[in-house]
Amino acid sequence: MSTQTFDARDGQVLNYADSGKSGVVALVWIHGMWNNLHYWDGIWQHFPDFRHVRVDVPGHGLSPARLGSVSLEQFGYDIIDLIQHLALPRVILVGHSLGGIIALRAALDDPSHVLGLVLISTSSRVNSKARAAWRQRAQDASAQGYAAIAAIQLMVANMELEHEMPKLSGLPVLILQGAEDRQTPLRAGEILHKQLAQSELNVFRSGHNLMPESSDAIRCCAEWLADFPMRPLTAGIAMNRGGPNAVVPAGIVAVIGHQPPVTRCLLFASASLMVLCTLEILSPFTLYLNWQLIIYELQLWRLVTCFLFLGTFSLPYCWNTWVLVHYCSSLEDVAFHQKSADFLWMLICGAGMILALTYFFGNTYFVSGALIDLMTYVWGRRNSTAQMQVLFFTVRAPYLPWVLSWISLLMGGNIQDHLLGIAVGHTYFFFEDVYPLLPTSKGFRLFRTPRLLKMMQFHLMMKRLKTVTICSPGAARGPLRAMQHSHGVDSLIGTKSKDRRGYL
Repeated sequence: MSTQTFDARDGQVLNYADSGKSGVVALVWIHGMWNNLHYWDGIWQHFPDFRHVRVDVPGHGLSPARLGSVSLEQFGYDIIDLIQHLALPRVILVGHSLGGIIALRAALDDPSHVLGLVLISTSSRVNSKARAAWRQRAQDASAQGYAAIAAIQLMVANMELEHEMPKLSGLPVLILQGAEDRQTPLRAGEILHKQLAQSELNVFRSGHNLMPESSDAIRCCAEWLADFPMRPLTAGIAMNRGGPNAVVPAGIVAVIGHQPPVTRCLLFASASLMVLCTLEILSPFTLYLNWQLIIYELQLWRLVTCFLFLGTFSLPYCWNTWVLVHYCSSLEDVAFHQKSADFLWMLICGAGMILALTYFFGNTYFVSGALIDLMTYVWGRRNSTAQMQVLFFTVRAPYLPWVLSWISLLMGGNIQDHLLGIAVGHTYFFFEDVYPLLPTSKGFRLFRTPRLLKMMQFHLMMKRLKTVTICSPGAARGPLRAMQHSHGVDSLIGTKSKDRRGYL
């Protein structure tokens, strides 16, 4: 198939190949970094019922590079311009690695043409360690004379897509992920699956170049596309057991069940107390923080229930639950991904500091709001460049706990509780994220997680891995044992791992 070129909106020349089949849905194939449109040779031919458009990403193949710095929006509009140039009414974007984030960007900027997405070895986020690694890669590429690649690597280092994923909640998405992928670890696919409501995650025993390595991945994609027009918009996860239709139905249980473990426990405990108090089986008077009853009558449960009770069923309860699900779940799932023990220890230390402050300086009865503010403060500081839409306001992430505090105050909350949470959150952030980087700290961490908690998390993860099966090409399905490095299990018990978490 011969290639052609056209000029995009900013004068960028794009090289592409078009099968030219009319009257059918088009698959637009977008390759990853250091590849070109021929990456898909031997793959696109497995989908004869579609029109196929393969494109060289600028700086790759026969598409010349852009000069200077580049943005993900430019690459997204390249795909949009190509769709419009070929007058394709509806398309499905298929992207691998870098091509996956370009497909996400194009779907966000012009969803009118996009029927669905197939995302292969793709991530919506780059964590702090990976960001530093990408910048180092860009410096190395620039020193070796690959200026165009260096500019793209810097673009990836600054990528921020995860907070826009809810905009694609109505779009069917197939996520294909390799369990042995060291560049885009399996956890990245799991996070992307949770962010996209109508997504389906399929995992294969393969590395980063999933489709060339796994015929099962090609077969899975073909099955998903075969019944695409009739596919129900149902969120689910399939571990390649019985094809992409083997999904878990969405529902209330799924919403709670898909939360990370610590957040799931918080939601379950707070919902249980809400129901019991709303039905007057329990009284809030048995749950609130009362130091005299704790000290003199040993009612020690109050040290816990004062954090878990969000109120009876009401608007404040719904608001706090929404914040807990939306932001605190994101904190555990992203900033503390595969580090639930660290997240739990942060809550324990924060709760201890909040209790100490209330004992000496306050007369607060319930401090669940302070605990939530602790989590939103740390979340905001670790996502400092993110822009958040809260009701009718757009705020930067570091200011999020202040905005949420004022909203809670308008609904009858206590500003003192929120100030406690913000103060404790700042203390944790300083001693965990700032002070250890100072030369005078000598690596000291005030809030280092006890080894016992990490060992407990390790054993729980190993128990979960034994219950999961995946496919290896041409082999029978069996226990998922090679996922230890992909999931970063080594890091749970303090040993060194070569898993480069968060790369694309």
